[in-house]
Amino acid sequence: MKNNILDYLDETAIRLGERIALSGTASSLSFCELRQRARRIASRILSKDDRRRCVAVLMDKHPDTVCAFFGALYAGCFYLCIDPSLPDARIRAIADRARVETVICNRESQKRAEILYGRAEMLSIEDALNIEPDKDLLGRARERIIDTDIAYIVFTSGSTGEPKGVCTSHRALLDYANALCSTLPFDESTVFGNQAPLYYDAPLKELLPVVCLGASLVFISKELFMFPAMLCNFTREKGINTLCWAASAFSVISSLGALEKCDMSHIRLVCFGSEPFPMKEYKKWRTACPRATFVNLYGPTEATGMSTYYFCGRELEDDEPIPIGKPFPNTEILLIGEGGEECREGEIGEIYIRGSCLSFGYFGDARATAAAFVQNPRNRLYPETVYRTGDLARYNSRGELVYLGRRDRQIKIMGRRIEPYEIERAACECKGVLMTALCHDPERNIMELFYTGNANEKTIEDLLSSRLPRFMLPRRCVQLDRMPQKENGKLDRALLESFIKQKKEDDLFEKA
Repeated sequence: MKNNILDYLDETAIRLGERIALSGTASSLSFCELRQRARRIASRILSKDDRRRCVAVLMDKHPDTVCAFFGALYAGCFYLCIDPSLPDARIRAIADRARVETVICNRESQKRAEILYGRAEMLSIEDALNIEPDKDLLGRARERIIDTDIAYIVFTSGSTGEPKGVCTSHRALLDYANALCSTLPFDESTVFGNQAPLYYDAPLKELLPVVCLGASLVFISKELFMFPAMLCNFTREKGINTLCWAASAFSVISSLGALEKCDMSHIRLVCFGSEPFPMKEYKKWRTACPRATFVNLYGPTEATGMSTYYFCGRELEDDEPIPIGKPFPNTEILLIGEGGEECREGEIGEIYIRGSCLSFGYFGDARATAAAFVQNPRNRLYPETVYRTGDLARYNSRGELVYLGRRDRQIKIMGRRIEPYEIERAACECKGVLMTALCHDPERNIMELFYTGNANEKTIEDLLSSRLPRFMLPRRCVQLDRMPQKENGKLDRALLESFIKQKKEDDLFEKA
């Protein structure tokens, strides 16, 4: 019986040995090399101290960064990947909150790691890779691991902007791995093209099939996403056949016309999520990748990764949102109304998640944990924790779950409740509009719609007036050259909203 994710890596390294697991810009690692390097790093960690503790990894995206993750796990510790480009104060705050005692860095990130000097032991990955694995130390550390041990912490700002450290166990990680690998069409021939930074949880849906099934992963530099045509050609050159990206990352590439210039027929699986995929851009990808299977994924970090999936097999109407489908095996979705009742078809409710996929909560933050990880409202007979996502959804007539947006993004104007996604989706139907984002200033109680594309404001306003009631119309539409995005590819709504409040819309693009 497997009680941690290392069991999968050991088996795959034995079975596939010299096959390439991870590829970066200038280096690649086989499964044997991945395992061996991780065990060397673990031996270096254990040589100083064999206690379970938080090991920070302060390195940019690279195959050796993944080795550091598994090195921490082989040492019986849990890892925290920190973005080296963060400000000093932010790095210290995260490290202090997670009580980091060891930080793994490389030559490139050593100066950034020095800001933690005196707070944590610095471990050079170059030095660690030069030592021989200590089988005795590794064996004792492995014997102590149980499935409820924490495997990693991911710090996420979530929708509120307040950073929280989500701590996830080996049990949840195994549950997620089993769900992904048994449901989605991944196998040994799968070659992922990685988009998301490693300090988020998003790459797990790529790394887990690599470790468990023997798939392979190619890291794509963030600079390449600035040149969509080159990026598309890169996927063909590297044999990438599977893309698991944020929906907005797909939208940027298609909206700039790259798909019309490049042959993407080699892509066989497209998984998207994190945000709704505009129908206009989704259809461009369907045309460009005619043989690909398209899957919409939904899930929060607090539930380890993706919790639901939808195979896009039927034709969707232009104004129809792509469903998020149904839950992965061993996961249940509860749709709860404001009165605590379960919602019926068509009724809007909040998504609650139950199952082994749930994380333990927020590291060192009992109050935030208690607010989000609550007693199952449909069970009053024994303790049972579910995660309250804050996401709104409804079931359509086919029994498919449809995402409607965040509860904390709901807007009330003149006593009427407004779902921003409805306005954004309607505006996307306008000819010449590529991407949209509705923002609300609660102090002035006004809405403004930001968009990209060559449509003019009057055309969008006329379309919205013909589709929506008067109280749902934004005060004005603001055209942008491009939408501001976070490192993980998601739309940076906080930046848009900040410019509304500060009345600095004119220099938005410059600062974005």
